[in-house]
Amino acid sequence: MHKSIAVLIAMLLSSVCFSLNAKQPSIDDFVTWGKYRNIKISPTGKYFSATVREQGKNKVVVINRKSMQVTGVINFSGRSQPGKTFWVNDERIVAHVLKSTGSLDTPRDFGNVFAMNADGSRKKYIFGYQSEHGRSTDGLMSVLSWLKDDPKHILVASTALSLNSSNRVTAYKLNVYTGKRRKVAKSPARYGGLLADSNGQVRFATGKLVEGEKNFQLLHYRKDNNSDWELLKKSEETSADISLIGFSDDNKKVYLTSSRKHGDETADTNGLFSFDVESGQWDLVYRHPRVDIEYVEYWQDTPEAVHITPDYSKVVVLDEQSQVGRWYSVLQKSFPYSEIMVTSATRDRKEAILHVRSEKDPGTYYLFNAEKQTLAQIFSTAPKLESKELAVTEAFKLKARDGEELFGYLTLPVGQQQNLPMIVIPHGGPHGPRDTWTYDPEVQLLASRGYAVLKVNFRGSGGYGARFERLGYGEWGGKMIDDMTDATQWAISQGIADESRVCIYGGSYGGYASLMSVVKEPDLYQCAVGYVGIYDLELMFQEGDIQSYWMGLNYLKKVLGKDQDKLTAFSPAKQVNKIKADLFIVHGEADERAPFEHAQVLKAALDKAGKDYEWLTKEDEGHGFVKKENRRELYQKMIAFFDKHTKPVKASE
Repeated sequence: MHKSIAVLIAMLLSSVCFSLNAKQPSIDDFVTWGKYRNIKISPTGKYFSATVREQGKNKVVVINRKSMQVTGVINFSGRSQPGKTFWVNDERIVAHVLKSTGSLDTPRDFGNVFAMNADGSRKKYIFGYQSEHGRSTDGLMSVLSWLKDDPKHILVASTALSLNSSNRVTAYKLNVYTGKRRKVAKSPARYGGLLADSNGQVRFATGKLVEGEKNFQLLHYRKDNNSDWELLKKSEETSADISLIGFSDDNKKVYLTSSRKHGDETADTNGLFSFDVESGQWDLVYRHPRVDIEYVEYWQDTPEAVHITPDYSKVVVLDEQSQVGRWYSVLQKSFPYSEIMVTSATRDRKEAILHVRSEKDPGTYYLFNAEKQTLAQIFSTAPKLESKELAVTEAFKLKARDGEELFGYLTLPVGQQQNLPMIVIPHGGPHGPRDTWTYDPEVQLLASRGYAVLKVNFRGSGGYGARFERLGYGEWGGKMIDDMTDATQWAISQGIADESRVCIYGGSYGGYASLMSVVKEPDLYQCAVGYVGIYDLELMFQEGDIQSYWMGLNYLKKVLGKDQDKLTAFSPAKQVNKIKADLFIVHGEADERAPFEHAQVLKAALDKAGKDYEWLTKEDEGHGFVKKENRRELYQKMIAFFDKHTKPVKASE
């Protein structure tokens, strides 16, 4: 059977060919997104589903494993493409429909959901404004309960598309064949989430509240659908807010992640808790002392494992005797130093689809037979790239100048370790996101061209608890930049980087940080690339989508501050006279997050100061280039720019 599965995928999705003699991967190998993703197995194991992109067209296919034939196809035309997919019963699959807006190609979810039987019949929009029973207020749909004894219906939540909306999250009982629905519950607070128990009773709700210049998170509870909501918790919004996971099998406890302290604990990372709905007792299930939980494996009313990345990706098994616990005991030995995610499993959990990736593997799908403890590779998401062609990424830590401990990742070109040209890449966000140990096409592209690549999780980054994130508030151009400087100087002191061949590049906040770094440290970097960056902090209060949101202004005041002198000092566009490094500015003219005005303001300041720079914009791109030809052009020009200013040693072949 395993052999036939491999043959089926090869026949269906085209053969996998590796370029065994390639000396250096091409730029296209890194800018081409994988054809195949979202592989799922049906509850009975009779079918596979896959999202496929070929010749610019998107589709979702269903495959009958016994006949090895495609039995159903959902085609997507124009600017539509499939988002997440899932099986709602033994025969029916659902796909979220993503669309690009206006002239942009960046896909967005507007709440439309399409369904199809495995044999290709009964195709229909079942949710969203395009559905027969849709409403203009429909938002993003998520599943609250599978309603195990009712295969025709699921319980869903509809979340408002905009933070400005007065609509609260609403729960519906949805017919997966007709799209007919019945309202079951409505959240007592704006913009949050709902949680239902195993009987389909919606009993918990999270939400948001604005009071003056503070944002709060709320947690509500009720006994059943006929009871009134009660406020359980009101807390000022932090990086580790409450996230609802699920109920226990007896519906007496609810599992959630929270930054709540437990006993004598000092850690402020988010922990997994159980909450007794009758007694109000909180019990800690798991917390890592240094990093937040990224994902909880919640199966059949029980959290069985958690995913974390303290240095490298790791799955912590909560119950060694549980079925998933036994799976991961085997899988982590088979895939050491890899991210392992179960995308789906059969109802009896005898078979599962795994997605495995590492810094040298863009992603590979496997069929796991839990009974026989065997694995069969289905396909790779980037078959043209071989592991031996890619560079190793290692975790590191160092002390910042004020003693704060910092963690990051260093990638070296194959066969090289010392006196290298180096590119520093600060991540975007900056609050919430963090760099992790994973495959990064930009990093691997630069390493393949002979560059060392350094990433550091500067203070303000997410993933290391609320305290570490708060350390970055008001420090966008201050201590956060100092952390990047300290990491760069550490790499130089270790002999890894040649101090005369260091550049910095980033997108969004990373674009801001790149320009602010060459303002603060004019002699440290030879060049800088600002990609869809923010260059005038005061402008953030006037332009872009953040300040227009319901809670956006409070957020900006919290993370940027209101001191006008500091905002000016921390704005690269107002400090260009301090810059010595050569610059390359890249922006999408339709960017809503970091509006094109930021690049224009910077350009005007550079022109006035008489400073040279390179310039690349695209009128049909937004917050990051999406079109393959635009990404190809960006990387071609960026590598040429880096080469010009660092003259890198060629990577070993």
